[in-house]
Amino acid sequence: LDVTSRGYKHLPFESLHYSLDRDILGRLKQTRTLTSQNVQDDFLVTYLSSRIRTGLEQEIKSLASIGVISITEEGFPTLPKTWQKNIPPFVLYDMFDQGWSKELDPDNKFCIHPAIRDSLSSEYWKKSDTGWSY
Repeated sequence: LDVTSRGYKHLPFESLHYSLDRDILGRLKQTRTLTSQNVQDDFLVTYLSSRIRTGLEQEIKSLASIGVISITEEGFPTLPKTWQKNIPPFVLYDMFDQGWSKELDPDNKFCIHPAIRDSLSSEYWKKSDTGWSY
């Protein structure tokens, strides 16, 4: 499978979902059997999530290692009940510097899930001259 011929040469993380068409997504959701097509699908997902392309795999591992997400037995990432307490300060600084906080972006032009925006709002996180407190 030549992914570069399909326009996936330089994928930003946010465009990853455009790389997998409905046929591939349908096959990935089915019970897996060892077929040539399934192996190609698996290689494509592995390639797209690799450090070479998007770094998605590394991002998931990093978020899990600091307790922002947990991985279910089925392999799905989920938010633990206290995930927001484990957010690193650089994310909070980015949220305010780039303007994607609930207070700076009331219309949510960055399309951040409301539960995440609410949990990271200034109602819970307070910024001072010395850093952040929850």
